[in-house]
Amino acid sequence: MNSPASGSGLEAAYHLLHPKICRWIRDQGWDELREIQARTILAVLENERDILISATTAAGKTEAAFLPILTSIAERSASGFSVLYISPLKALINDQFRRLEGLCESMEIPVVKWHGDAPQAEKKKAMNKPDGIALITPESIEAMFVRRPADAKRLLSAAEFIVIDELHSFLQGPRGLHVASLLRRIDAMAARPARRVGLSATIGNLGQARAWLRPRDPTNVEEPRGEVGRSGTAPSGQRLRRAAGSRRSGSCGRRRSGSGAAGAAPDRPRRDFRSSVRDAAGRE
Repeated sequence: MNSPASGSGLEAAYHLLHPKICRWIRDQGWDELREIQARTILAVLENERDILISATTAAGKTEAAFLPILTSIAERSASGFSVLYISPLKALINDQFRRLEGLCESMEIPVVKWHGDAPQAEKKKAMNKPDGIALITPESIEAMFVRRPADAKRLLSAAEFIVIDELHSFLQGPRGLHVASLLRRIDAMAARPARRVGLSATIGNLGQARAWLRPRDPTNVEEPRGEVGRSGTAPSGQRLRRAAGSRRSGSCGRRRSGSGAAGAAPDRPRRDFRSSVRDAAGRE
């Protein structure tokens, strides 16, 4: 289902973001949001659907997902991770951590890398006080379910969003079945299932991607679309600078109560996912 946002609606997207995110955007020197980012902001913050962001590398998918997600969780106080970001590659997790660290620091929202090679001290700190965003591999989630099921529920069951990167790589094969199983298990122990946000390279069969992302109700998956090869319209040039000025008068951050992904690291030789799970469990 495509997002039907109008041009005027896209202009409003910036003003839905948390004031600290508006400040971060200005600090990056951005003149404008890309259209895919503006449409995703509206899709995340103005309804409760799952989201599928399909665009080319360097199109702004990471920021498109996390600017509104961080806005949504900014005032949260519940224990447990607010967001799970699932990636098939440790290298991609490390890269996304570098991209998100400054933004999350400006929001005072913790972010932790969670895979077999990530620092144990940071994972232990997050284990003792789970909060914010966990960037995690499927094998590390499986290891947690197997070795520490009580901790898995404590850490994962309260997530409001699950972001699945490289979603196109999960549409077929045993690893895709494994991640789908993990998502079902996380939903089963949650009081309220997390919203799912899929990030992917351009996909030919969007119906297949929607059905994988939310098998029980693919029609509930929204696809924000935009001309991602160019800058967008929400708000651009002088409009963003004027919006920054109006924010100082209190307009930025009005929202309801209640980015491209980094260039993918070179793929690694495929391994049977059971072997990867055993390796991850041994390092956790």
